[in-house]
Amino acid sequence: MSTMSFDQLVKQVEQLSPDEKLRLEQLLHSFPTNVANTSTGLVAGWGRDIVIRISDDFDEPLDDFKEYME
Repeated sequence: MSTMSFDQLVKQVEQLSPDEKLRLEQLLHSFPTNVANTSTGLVAGWGRDIVIRISDDFDEPLDDFKEYME
């Protein structure tokens, strides 16, 4: 994944056709309004509905590493 500066992004958006700009605008409006804090890169509320279940034997040694544990 490559990164680009804000100015590079603006230049690319300026080169889009009117139809492409409309599609981009529609896409951006489909995202929540509290999407990102640009200073930290954090996204507000992104994990709200995520539930992670850790297995009961999570802290137990793995069989694959038995020879290293002896």
